[in-house]
Amino acid sequence: MAVWGVIPMPNFPSGLERAEYIRRNYMAKCFNTCLQEMLADTDIKFISIFNRIVDKDGISIDRYFMDGSHISQEAMPIAIEEFKRNYPDLADVTLPELYKLHVGGTKPKPGWKIMNRTGGQGIDFTGGLTELGIFDDNSIDEIYISNELEYLDPLTELETATKDVHRVLKFGGFCRVSVPNIATATELITESKLSAEEQLVFIESICRINSEKQNPINKDFTLDRLKGVLWHADFKITQFSNQYNHFKEESSKLLFGTNIMINLRASKLHLTE
Repeated sequence: MAVWGVIPMPNFPSGLERAEYIRRNYMAKCFNTCLQEMLADTDIKFISIFNRIVDKDGISIDRYFMDGSHISQEAMPIAIEEFKRNYPDLADVTLPELYKLHVGGTKPKPGWKIMNRTGGQGIDFTGGLTELGIFDDNSIDEIYISNELEYLDPLTELETATKDVHRVLKFGGFCRVSVPNIATATELITESKLSAEEQLVFIESICRINSEKQNPINKDFTLDRLKGVLWHADFKITQFSNQYNHFKEESSKLLFGTNIMINLRASKLHLTE
């Protein structure tokens, strides 16, 4: 028999002050300590990964959480290690290598495979979101979609592609999406934050032509529209971010000092949820 320790609070926007957030995590840590001490003289094992998924300040490490209630696939190897430490008979248990896919990427990153329409050196798969048929169902732990959704035809490709992303993700996996925000463009222009010359540059960047398809890029994404597209593909929206630490160059594109990107994380829930 074993008791699983309380996990820290996911580090998602919740209106909590930083001090209150740290206090709640500290209370959870104290609870685990008391529970461990209570079980010390029994045959019941106490298993916890709490200290390994928070930083030195007691803040939860984002990549170990998939939403506001569940730890992600990335925390699984840590949990397995703790079980093996307590149960030596599990020493031979192995896990498949985590598989992560960056759609639209160009720069290699440790632990990630890259899929890009142009192909070339460092690209593992040639194609985009409309070519995900090469992957099996439930075969990828995490997908990062970088400046890709806006290139899809909203009538014939967008819905199919986002549902295909959901199909290839493992249960409990998630995708991160970055797209340009048309609402930011409108605000910059209508509130006269840009000079006439800067407005022209901005409009040209928003209305530029996709040289591959020779069609206008579908640039009309707002936060609400992106949420709706992902929700329709059976995703649960779990986080909004200003940028992703591993992909700052794609998720925090600045134009005249303003981040013009929408960044959402969406999870594929387990069958029982």
